[in-house]
Order: sequence, then C-alpha cells, then structure tokens
Amino acid sequence: MRRISRASFLNSGRFRAKLRRMQRTAHIAIAVTNGVEYLVTWNFRHIANAAMRVRIERACREAGYEPPVICTPNELMEAGHGDDTG
Repeated sequence: MRRISRASFLNSGRFRAKLRRMQRTAHIAIAVTNGVEYLVTWNFRHIANAAMRVRIERACREAGYEPPVICTPNELMEAGHGDDTG
C-alpha cells in the first residue's frame, strides 16, 4: 500500500474537516471544564445558533457541568453584560 505524503495528508479536505471539529469541541470543553461563564464566538454554524446551543447545554449537563452562556460578541454587548455602571 502506497502512502501519500504528510503534506498531502494534512492538506486533505477530510483531515482538515476533522481537525476543525476537534478544535470546536476542544474550545467548548476547555470553557466548560474551567467554569467559564460566557463563551463568546462568531461561529454561528457550529456553536452560536439555537439548535447547537441546546445540544451543547444538554451535553454539558449530562457530563455534570453547568454550560456557559454561548453568545456572539454583539449579543454580549447588547445585553450590557459586565456593565457595572447601573
């Protein structure tokens, strides 16, 4: 069996897609296991959308963790979070 070069493998669409999924999962897992209160992201497709938020929150709770508030930077600023001026 002939192997493809390391560069070809790392640049293949299949490997890059798997790496992106792993990075998103790691991003969420690091936030959750470290008790991060807000997970701020521009990733609408995979994290900051209503369907995924529900799935992420459920997975966190099933694992015994309180999920962070998942929002975009705009949502965070619009809600006035962190504004202690009253």
